[in-house]
Amino acid sequence: MPVMAAAAAAVAIGLLARVIDVTVLAAAFVGLIIILLIRIYPMVTLFSLAATRASLEVLQSKNVIRAAGVALSPTDLISIAFLGGVVLTLYSEWRAGNEYWRAPMIVAAGFFLAMGVVSLGYSQAIGEGARGLVKWGSAFGAYALIQADRPDERRLRSLLGLVLASAVFPLLYGAYQLVHDIGRQNLLHGGLRIQSTFNHPNDYGFYLVAVLVAAWGLHSVTDGLQRRVVDVIAVAALGSVALTLSRSAYATLALVVFVVGLRRRRLLIGLSVVGGAILLAAPRVLIRITDLIHPREGDNHGNSLLGRLSIWSAEFEQFRQRPFLGHGWGYTLASQEKASHNDYLRLMVEGGVVGLFSIVALMIGVLRAAWHASRTRLDLPRAYLGLALGYVVASGVTNTIGKGAFQFYFWLMTGIALRWAAVVGEPDDLAGEADEPLPPAELAGVS
Repeated sequence: MPVMAAAAAAVAIGLLARVIDVTVLAAAFVGLIIILLIRIYPMVTLFSLAATRASLEVLQSKNVIRAAGVALSPTDLISIAFLGGVVLTLYSEWRAGNEYWRAPMIVAAGFFLAMGVVSLGYSQAIGEGARGLVKWGSAFGAYALIQADRPDERRLRSLLGLVLASAVFPLLYGAYQLVHDIGRQNLLHGGLRIQSTFNHPNDYGFYLVAVLVAAWGLHSVTDGLQRRVVDVIAVAALGSVALTLSRSAYATLALVVFVVGLRRRRLLIGLSVVGGAILLAAPRVLIRITDLIHPREGDNHGNSLLGRLSIWSAEFEQFRQRPFLGHGWGYTLASQEKASHNDYLRLMVEGGVVGLFSIVALMIGVLRAAWHASRTRLDLPRAYLGLALGYVVASGVTNTIGKGAFQFYFWLMTGIALRWAAVVGEPDDLAGEADEPLPPAELAGVS
């Protein structure tokens, strides 16, 4: 039977190759294999992506096929295959009685995706909209798989270790870019920005903050050589965040430090000193931060803030044209010179009031889950709360929905952190070192 099946498959592929482009056929074949692998070994596939997804991002600009007028890269095909495998797995788990759908954000994410799929029916850019939905849905699938599988402490540690290991190649490639003056040239203020394997320094910077959150979680449960390796990668990631010159990454990192520092003020003071030293040693970091209000010279007059305000005001005009259901997913990417730089406004334009409600409900779910998981802790869930706040903020100033690795590592860390809070006790050394919680009046003053 296996020989007969192989012979039949060979004949079918030969016949299809006469009418379908070989590249498309090969991509479909590889995608089918990945879907089957995820269906059979869902967590093994997730572990593999946790270790490699950041490095694979270097393929994002290498388009291999076109579908619905949109060029697709190898990472796009991986996202499609992964989403297909996740859907099959979750459907099987649901039929088996697994109540993963009761987990935080699952229902909100389902509504978010359903709204997007419906809007494709009247979108003027179905291809762009579908690609964005697949990328986001595939990334959220990492969180959904963890909720369905409910890994134990040992496997959660392994996942954190793989997230940390995933940074080794990007960090080395980023160092290579620094030495050879390769990266994104900022034509306005700040100079060269390191982006490593990513398409944009903002994406690389946010990913590095997620790696630092993973390092914080591992630091508290390792010792000896393992802890030293974790610390070395964390220091390298911290330095690389500065080299991205990404304000959204700086803000996310500051939120992580602040949230953890509220209960461990010595750490807050120490990292504040390190941040001050970086500003003194690298003035372009400060220049990049103040670019929001610093006037530009020559043809690029104005500043980043004025540029965003101009884009956002145009988005409101588009929203008024179709306020209830919007123009359909993908509209802002296909019809404008620049994308929204604000996912909330993008959903207003593309999904109308319904779209705005869907993303706001999702973000509230993220913050609520992060708060409940972290309020009595100082380890991984506490640092994740800062990352979640950074995600909500970054979604208001950048275009994040269609970013593959950016979204993948956030939702992967969401799944790990929430599960960690449920099955892993806080290490005694952290619990003992925590400062006394701030009284409400003092907390209000700090905020």
